[in-house]
Amino acid sequence: MKFTPEVVAALAVLREHAENDFERHRLDVLERDLTTPPTVEIISDTHQRFDGTNYYINKSGHYTSPKSLHRDIWAYYHGEIPQNYVIHHIDHNPNNNNIKNLQLLTLNEHIHIHKANIYPEKICPVCGKTFKSNRNNPIYCSRSCVNIHMTTDNPPKKCIICGKTFIPPKHHKDTQTCSPSCSAKSAWLLKKANAKEYICEVCGNHFLSSATPPPRFCSKKCQMRNARSQESHQEIRKCPVCGDTFLADKYSTKKYCSSRCFSKFISARRSKPKVKHICEYCKKEFFTVPSRAGKYCSVKCYREAKRKK
Repeated sequence: MKFTPEVVAALAVLREHAENDFERHRLDVLERDLTTPPTVEIISDTHQRFDGTNYYINKSGHYTSPKSLHRDIWAYYHGEIPQNYVIHHIDHNPNNNNIKNLQLLTLNEHIHIHKANIYPEKICPVCGKTFKSNRNNPIYCSRSCVNIHMTTDNPPKKCIICGKTFIPPKHHKDTQTCSPSCSAKSAWLLKKANAKEYICEVCGNHFLSSATPPPRFCSKKCQMRNARSQESHQEIRKCPVCGDTFLADKYSTKKYCSSRCFSKFISARRSKPKVKHICEYCKKEFFTVPSRAGKYCSVKCYREAKRKK
């Protein structure tokens, strides 16, 4: 609370009507509390108090509740903070919220001060200038200094891919290509030149490959077909329709020896007489095959019954 003229007049009136020394002493204590500005009380490492309000530290290291403590302290002593202005800690310590440690700055000035601490100055080894950069571990101040560093006395060469003449860099004098794209194309051609011809063990087609060890199959499809054809991956099953035995993959769900037997099974199941049932949810009658006897007439009734349970 600030010591305003209205408060001074009220204290004078109360002092005139004081009847004993105890009341006068209480008025002196009240006047002392009103005239003395509040101070920041440090409760703990994450808790501070100012003018009866508790502030707690946030992720950025500042104290809020929900307003910022340093902004409230500045507004208490100097009034409202103008728009596009910020309060800066002079010693860069957000725990020190003393009014002498706070400074009113524009947003650009505040960013410039913090950038000077985040990005330290460096010296360019080519031109000797001091510079700051937000890149990771910069060495040179500009692209021109990089080009000056890379220029060498190496003789010009001719690119083996595109045929252009270029000067090799300082530390890569044995390179044969002028750009990364030509280098990638050169590696692909070299791999193709070292490829040998092989015959696929499944389909018998001829294919080229430079892999080591030598491949046995031309594609992933032939490799899977070879794995399925091995006896260790197959087993003997009996068809439930015709009774004949057939070979099937151990991990497949095949039950019938052919599509004809499967169609016979479907037609036989459809020709069975249907049985009448009563839905447990809507109490309607419905007919199904004996092998598909259910409690509900539709999926909707099943979901409604499950939801109520």
